[in-house]
Amino acid sequence: MSGITHGPLPSRHIFLHEIAKQPTATKVRFLGCVASYDVLTALLVLEHAYPQDLPQVPRVSVDLSLVLESLRPDQLQSGTWLNIIGYVSKCAPTKNRVPVPGRMSMGTGRSSIQALVVWNAGALRIGDYEKILSQQQNMRKQLQTEI
Repeated sequence: MSGITHGPLPSRHIFLHEIAKQPTATKVRFLGCVASYDVLTALLVLEHAYPQDLPQVPRVSVDLSLVLESLRPDQLQSGTWLNIIGYVSKCAPTKNRVPVPGRMSMGTGRSSIQALVVWNAGALRIGDYEKILSQQQNMRKQLQTEI
């Protein structure tokens, strides 16, 4: 074979704050805590306060329209930790949209995710998750520099 892939591309396991650095159409997997959910647009806002030295808590908008029927209401409650696999996209400009009080405006040029798979993270020790994912990423970088 000449390196042709016949299946879907694997996802990149990354931290939520790294999503903004990913090219559009990159398939990613990440963990986030539900900050808000808009029933009218099926947009979920997730956050993860990592790394802790950032001036603002990183957030990302997740479009759930493709997976909405498979979700349970408890998965959309504020404070729930979710695993997401999806594709990076750019938020559409909000020109022609009337701002609704209490609803987050996504603005232009920010990254968002089109969710393909969503599942509850369950019992989670977030510090252990951050440590292990960071170690995995460092190991991948070392392997790439050795090749």
